[in-house]
Amino acid sequence: MSNSNLNYYFGNRSNIHAFTQLDHNFNTGFYPQISFLDELHEVIPNSTLVFNFRPLADWIHSTTNWHGMRSRFSKFLMPGLVMTPKQVQRAKDIRDDVVKGAGVKLTDVQLAKWWCGHVLHIREYVQEYPSHALIELDLYDSNGTTSLLYDLFQADSVAYNYTQQQNQDQQQDDSRGSSVSCWGQSNKKGTQKQNKKRKRNKGGR
Repeated sequence: MSNSNLNYYFGNRSNIHAFTQLDHNFNTGFYPQISFLDELHEVIPNSTLVFNFRPLADWIHSTTNWHGMRSRFSKFLMPGLVMTPKQVQRAKDIRDDVVKGAGVKLTDVQLAKWWCGHVLHIREYVQEYPSHALIELDLYDSNGTTSLLYDLFQADSVAYNYTQQQNQDQQQDDSRGSSVSCWGQSNKKGTQKQNKKRKRNKGGR
């Protein structure tokens, strides 16, 4: 790993308190927070890692519908993502500019195994290097997540009270069946619609 690459991702941190978007996930894509995890530890050994969680089916739904991210994943050759020989060869050909277009589609099982493996890897990594803290946030627990973030970062009280009111409004909208979404819950509703559609296609079973 060259110093220039490390400086690009983790250098010049005098005014930086958080990295929230390290990855480049278009074209052939790259996730330094996965591939450079050891380097990140060396440079910032006391960093706090934050995981955002939603139910796995909702995460897959989001990945599939967010600007073709599922298709983009098939070209990345990400650490921990187990691909078939055909998928690997296609991804390499795309990266080498031998062919154009999408990779070979990833299955739900492949995505689920990659995500679960990534979560376990990070948890084990923090156990091995306890100088790090790991925070896991439930994106669907709006009140709990907001309260935790407020406690951690001492957010402005006006902004906190505003968010609390937004959460109350959200709960009222949900009870009325509104389409208003918060913390990515639109993916939850999208998954529920998919499940209902599958039941209809199976004759209601």
